[in-house]
Amino acid sequence: MIRGFATNRLLYSIDGVRMNTAIFRAGNIQNVISLDAFAIESAEILFGPGSVIYGSDAIGGVMSFQTLTPQYHTGDKIKLSGGATIRHSTANKEKTGHIHFTLGHKKWASVTSLSYNDFGDLRMGTKGPDEYLKLWNVRREGNTDVIFKNPDSLVQTPSAYDQYNIMQKLRYKASDHVDLQYAFHHSATSEFARYDRHIRLRNGLPRYAEWSYGPQKWTMQQLTASFSKKTGWYDQMVWRLAFQDFHESRIDRDINMADRHLRSERVKAWSANIDFIKNF
Repeated sequence: MIRGFATNRLLYSIDGVRMNTAIFRAGNIQNVISLDAFAIESAEILFGPGSVIYGSDAIGGVMSFQTLTPQYHTGDKIKLSGGATIRHSTANKEKTGHIHFTLGHKKWASVTSLSYNDFGDLRMGTKGPDEYLKLWNVRREGNTDVIFKNPDSLVQTPSAYDQYNIMQKLRYKASDHVDLQYAFHHSATSEFARYDRHIRLRNGLPRYAEWSYGPQKWTMQQLTASFSKKTGWYDQMVWRLAFQDFHESRIDRDINMADRHLRSERVKAWSANIDFIKNF
């Protein structure tokens, strides 16, 4: 939330392409987790009037992310560089691995990024509010939901999930004035529970036996062309063509009820933008 606004009053921009549009719901969303934190080159937050250039649905502000950009190399040989990260956290038994590498030449360049995250159930601190404790768990046995005591009430089960991210960018210098770039992004999570629904009670019993978001998948392909030459109309022109594919779903079932509610959504979005810069 920014300035009291959320979702369809805010804008996520990735490499100049808007991720969310006005068709997204009004409540808070978790789509920003589709971005790989290890692949972000820079991030910028624009408030109020600074977000006007993005349109009326950015009334609250803009979160603008730039991912890793392939870099040319001025030498005669191909330049190879990269990095890797391994991380572990005891608070949620996190296991994270990341690797990226770049290739650079005078006329072309590429960057490849791969990440995987495995998050276990989150463990809360001992000084936290008692209403966040998980005193029970629900397990389905046959056609019956069985409630049993959580052996460690500080462990917020279920809250575990895993995720992987893939990014590939190719860049080509067509001439001294024309630069072309293709980008592929893909992210997918496992099913992950909404913990606040799992601690709700009704008549002294857990209200829900299940409440989770299905696998969240996001794919974006983008083609960008930059023209930098002083003309009567512009000094620089950039056009971006992008295609995004979203998969999301919700799953919920009241305790001791046979009906399982499943809502599945898939959105495909095309976008085209042209930006002109002219100095007077």
